[in-house]
Amino acid sequence: MKIKVSGAAPRFRICPDCGDAHDVHDWPDNHARPDERLSRPHYISDDQPFIKNMVDGKMYDSKAKMRKTYHPSGNEKGERYIEMGNEEPIHFKRPKVPDLKPYVERAASKLGIPV
Repeated sequence: MKIKVSGAAPRFRICPDCGDAHDVHDWPDNHARPDERLSRPHYISDDQPFIKNMVDGKMYDSKAKMRKTYHPSGNEKGERYIEMGNEEPIHFKRPKVPDLKPYVERAASKLGIPV
């Protein structure tokens, strides 16, 4: 849809919700205005993928339940822990890869390709 606007102030603006142009003086109530910072309610969910808690070793899918274990009343040792988000990842040993040279040489000889 092409809209030709003339004059000092544009009367129509593109809607961030539906993509159509609406009259700025007759804006639909169920659409967000282009100049609004938050067009929808913002919330932070308590759900998370299962993660291992370093305090008790259990798996949690709730941030609130896991953070309760950081307080003295929530763990067996009665100590306070601090949550930090920059732990080093656990490095696993790579499996040994067998020597592939004989297999490559055999395949190359069948195809007549020098190795």
